Amino acid sequence: MRRMTRKSPEAVCVDATYGTNINRYRLFSFMVTYKFGCGSFAQHVLVDGESKLNMLFAVRAFKQNNPARVDVKVIVIDKDFTELGLLREEFPCATIILCHFHVIDYLKREVSKKNYGFSAFEKMHIKYILVMMVHAENESLFDGYLSALTKMCAGKPLFMDYFTENWLNCKDLSCTFKRGNIPHLANNTNNRLEAS
Repeated sequence: MRRMTRKSPEAVCVDATYGTNINRYRLFSFMVTYKFGCGSFAQHVLVDGESKLNMLFAVRAFKQNNPARVDVKVIVIDKDFTELGLLREEFPCATIILCHFHVIDYLKREVSKKNYGFSAFEKMHIKYILVMMVHAENESLFDGYLSALTKMCAGKPLFMDYFTENWLNCKDLSCTFKRGNIPHLANNTNNRLEAS
């Protein structure tokens, strides 16, 4: 595993898998991505919960066992903000990005909540707009989709309040147009880690 990290340390996916055994331990995994888009596990750590201390032990074990860690440029995570803060502390020179699949899935589930009062038609279009926002290739396109989203949510400000508070302030983590200058090797998701 160390050899794989030494060969291609630039892009690392990090995720925890729940309920891996009868004791419900979590498998905390690190996967490196090669320039051809393939992934290879760099390390697994079995932990009894996703506490900050357990994650810190997992991250430090990865760093201790992989001297090439200093060359990590991008880390892809799901939406766990405990991981985010810890990884920023432990890898200050790396850019942390959120997995597009998880961002879109989370936003779609949020839109579907009844408390926003959207009709099925509105939900369908809002979900489409949100996907387009995540994949927008420049800020102008993003702003256009944001304008459409604002119009779609007119009269029902609760979702826009949520979206503004929780997502607009972290576009650099989730939007394609903010990723153009980082070497993520066309890897915008950690699904290959989860599927392995």
